[in-house]
Amino acid sequence: MKKNLLALFLLLCVSVFAQNSGFVKEMVPDLSIGRLDVKGALLPDSSFIVFGGHTPGFIISNTAERWKEGQAAWAVKTMTDFRDCSAIVRLDDNRIMLAGGMSSNLGVGQLVSTELFDATTNTFTSKANMNIARTLFRGALLANGKALFVGNWYNDASLAEVYNPQTNEFSLTNPVVTQRSCSYVIPRSNNGAIIMGGFTPYGGNIESIELYDYASNSFSAFRNTLFENESGWIYNTYAPSGTFMPEDHTLDGKFYMSAYKDNGNQGTQYMVFSIDPDSILIRPIITNTRLLTYNVNANDSINFALSSNFFMDKKLKKIYFWGNNVNKNSNGNFGMALYSYDIKTKEIIEPTAFENFSYFAASGGGCILPNGKLLAAGGNYTSNFDAHPHCFIANPTNSINAIQEVKINDNGLNIFSNTRQNVLNISYSGTTSGIYTLKIYNTDGRCVRNQKINLYEGINNISIDASNLARGIFLVQLSGQNTTATKKFIR
Repeated sequence: MKKNLLALFLLLCVSVFAQNSGFVKEMVPDLSIGRLDVKGALLPDSSFIVFGGHTPGFIISNTAERWKEGQAAWAVKTMTDFRDCSAIVRLDDNRIMLAGGMSSNLGVGQLVSTELFDATTNTFTSKANMNIARTLFRGALLANGKALFVGNWYNDASLAEVYNPQTNEFSLTNPVVTQRSCSYVIPRSNNGAIIMGGFTPYGGNIESIELYDYASNSFSAFRNTLFENESGWIYNTYAPSGTFMPEDHTLDGKFYMSAYKDNGNQGTQYMVFSIDPDSILIRPIITNTRLLTYNVNANDSINFALSSNFFMDKKLKKIYFWGNNVNKNSNGNFGMALYSYDIKTKEIIEPTAFENFSYFAASGGGCILPNGKLLAAGGNYTSNFDAHPHCFIANPTNSINAIQEVKINDNGLNIFSNTRQNVLNISYSGTTSGIYTLKIYNTDGRCVRNQKINLYEGINNISIDASNLARGIFLVQLSGQNTTATKKFIR
């Protein structure tokens, strides 16, 4: 009986450690052709579909590809028109509207056409034309079931449009406050929307925020910057990907987005912020991402690719985002690293590098599957002309397959819990001197302690304040200098 309990406990410890230790790469079938700047959507049957984009040589596409985990290949379907840099909105009945896009290869021209994709029948149907040809614009489903489309690129962006699915009609709005492209369009409960960020139709970042009022069909200025009394924050839905649907970025009634700021000689600062769409209260959520690195000892910096293409696990309340590993470039290709941020504990998990997928850039399609895995589909090697078809899954290491790869190995690590004095006495020997990371996990898989420790060659004795640790079972991980030690303890 004791032996069985010990085995169960070790499995529990492995599971606890695995939940926060990174991601395991899983191979999935390639797309039928390389695609860049696609639109993508998770469908009700848990399949994922990518729409259009442009293929190698910067050639616009009129096909979509659909795949479900376990299938041997992506299924290709022809759309009613070419859709590169179009807008995408999921309607109330789960049909997906695709609007506008490039009218020619090499990113030239705009389209007025629209179409609806029905996942149940797997069919595309042409719908009414917009009043203005548009590309690099964004849309959102309003609370009343109508869709608002805002913006344009190298064309008139002074008027937005509202689509009525019941009558299949587009109607123009009154003029916007600021003409823009690639902005966020965030619906509000009063049938209105928040329009924020993006570029001007001819380039140049926009920081301002404006509001759309459905009753008057008009726009009004809210403020000129993302945060009050602080300018310089840039945020848009283009780089690295324009696959933005507001419902994919919402949790507990708030929307989550990302922004960056050029601080001159101090480098670029990245952050994730939240916005309450009704009160329009904007708050920073993650502000220290610029300081993170993948391997400090190798001087292996991460150049974050934070933008609209980060993903939210709404069940676990986590945000996943990609970083470009600037010191892993080979022939101009970016190495990728994937980070996890826990909204509840406010912890950023150290990244997992995907070196064998150095050609993957986050301007392909992607989503979080219902089982919590992250799917990445398509992207480019170096430029708009070399889109690739490669796909993979990043599996957070709390699955059975991932657990099997984690080994409990104390490597000279010993822990003595002094409950009366609220102290953990940690002994670690045989180490190389340097900065190490100490993490402590509880049985829920939550990291309850994360700190840096300076260790020396030989035997190290460290005392850690444990006053904030409840009674129970924990797992400690000490990592650094190409070595990791893990050990369980009971407090």
